[in-house]
Amino acid sequence: MDEKAQNILIKEITKKIEESMYKTINSAIDRAVEKIRNEIISILKPQLEEINQKVDSAIKRVDIVERRIDDVVENNKRICNLRLNEFPFYNDENLQSVMKNLSSALGYESPPDHKIYRLGKNKNSTIIIKFATEFHKNEFHERFLRVPKSITVNVLNGKINSNERCYLSQDLTKKQYELNKSAISLLKTGKIHRVAIVNGNVAVKISPSEPYQLFESISPANEAKSLKTTQTKGAPKQPVNTRSTKKLNTL
Repeated sequence: MDEKAQNILIKEITKKIEESMYKTINSAIDRAVEKIRNEIISILKPQLEEINQKVDSAIKRVDIVERRIDDVVENNKRICNLRLNEFPFYNDENLQSVMKNLSSALGYESPPDHKIYRLGKNKNSTIIIKFATEFHKNEFHERFLRVPKSITVNVLNGKINSNERCYLSQDLTKKQYELNKSAISLLKTGKIHRVAIVNGNVAVKISPSEPYQLFESISPANEAKSLKTTQTKGAPKQPVNTRSTKKLNTL
């Protein structure tokens, strides 16, 4: 074999050795990197899981806060409203005249400042009465609760010969409406003493000697002693009229 052929052979052998070494080194590096990666993951995994749990918890808290904000906003829209139910719709009705007759039946010389409108135009659609302040709404409702049986269709519109009763109730949000039904169920079974609406929220008295507390349990099966409530100050002593809530339309 001449010198030229030897040089070519040496180069080929050297090239194969280098390629083999590179593969061996790269394989060793890959194994080392994988080992280090697994060790890092093993060390950091508990911390990452804890971080993920905290993130999930934070997201849930934000969601709860957002829902509560939505509830507050919706509640504030309704806080000066009363709902008049079971007064039938008729063509060319004059709701201002209805309000005037209702106010007169409750002892007012003239109706308090208000806006009145009907939700839809079917036979028994609800009428909303929006007062200037929550105080005026509460006063109006308290007067109704003193004489609920006297408010009939004929009283509100003398042209309609009907002694069917009409019902005036708080304009509650869907959540508070369901809470109110649950609280009324507990009231009827004697598990709580009284139910009231405080700033658009349902409040209960568990016993005569205890203060009103915000009611937060949907299930009427809960015992009074296990109610999850938050104490609130300045709640009115006027109980919710359970009969008027029977006619409250589903929100």
